[in-house]
Amino acid sequence: LRKSLKKALGLEQRKRDIPKVREQYGAHWAKRRLLEKPRLALRGRTPILQMHIDFSKSSVEYLTHIIRGLDIKTALEIGSGDGVITAALKVLNPSVAFHGIELTDEGMGASRVVLDRAMDVLMYLTEKNADEIKALYHTAGAPQFEKGDAAGMHFPDHSFDLVFSHTAIEQMPTAYGLAFSEAYRVSRKYACFIEEFREAQKGFFQRLALWKNDYFRASWREVEKAGFSVMCFDVNVIDK
Repeated sequence: LRKSLKKALGLEQRKRDIPKVREQYGAHWAKRRLLEKPRLALRGRTPILQMHIDFSKSSVEYLTHIIRGLDIKTALEIGSGDGVITAALKVLNPSVAFHGIELTDEGMGASRVVLDRAMDVLMYLTEKNADEIKALYHTAGAPQFEKGDAAGMHFPDHSFDLVFSHTAIEQMPTAYGLAFSEAYRVSRKYACFIEEFREAQKGFFQRLALWKNDYFRASWREVEKAGFSVMCFDVNVIDK
């Protein structure tokens, strides 16, 4: 009865593991379009109507601010998906050598043709035209995308100035400690994790959504256990 009631109310938890992530995101990266239907969100305490792409754009702007402020030369995205975030960052920071590591074959396939399948998205994210994007994307070498698992990366120690994730560790409700430790190992200087840390959740329904989908929802202090010293903790201007 309890299980049926939870299911009827939409409160039944979906357990998330590697096979589930592969299945769900294999289909996701094959068809994903960021310019999809609008949804309700919050800007601070103000309800707004936004496209999903607006959350991605705010993240790209935040990461660009970090890259420029810390004089980053090499960067790795953990869970690069279809390559859109890394591609946009490359266009905005052409002198930086970008790498991406992705779990799914479908994400890898999408990232290799990101300019062909997502040019309109990149134009929105970067506010540049198609010719500018193509030129800047290949400046000093296009981003390199490789298949791999964030919990056990093949890169040598201290390989990148910056290691970052964008709602990728959310897919690791139990193995996130390994991902943070690996990020610490391959980072030479800095890391930035745009994830649903517990302290960023402003209400019951946000916490319930994370629990229901079995997303990562631990404290930002978990990164300290991996060895990091925390420089700052911010809440994104636009909530996911």
